[in-house]
Amino acid sequence: MKSFHSLSSAMLVAAAILIHPSHAAAQYSDDAFEDNFPSAANEVAELEKQFWMCDYAATAGHVVVDDAVPCSVIYEALKRLKFDGDFELLTDWWRESKFGEHEALERAHQAQAVSEGTDLAEFPDSI
Repeated sequence: MKSFHSLSSAMLVAAAILIHPSHAAAQYSDDAFEDNFPSAANEVAELEKQFWMCDYAATAGHVVVDDAVPCSVIYEALKRLKFDGDFELLTDWWRESKFGEHEALERAHQAQAVSEGTDLAEFPDSI
């Protein structure tokens, strides 16, 4: 069974590096923060994207065993980098954002399904 989303090995490695405490401390120290701000913002934005994909897949029942570990790593990295490890802040943000994020992912999932169905329907005799 194909997973709703496939998290690449590179994303898993990147997320694992992000949550390593020495990396986070060095990358986000006061001295280096300004120099790393665009990179840090991009990393958090990518983690948020992956977090919502995992959350939506889990809610919709599309998570397969292979996705559990990468999704856990992404969750932990996001909690550490965006919310300074504060579970309550993450939970509040999740509650406020979940409906809109899931709605957007559902629209994207439906559009992809229509696109894939259209591609197959256009060339039924070509295979």
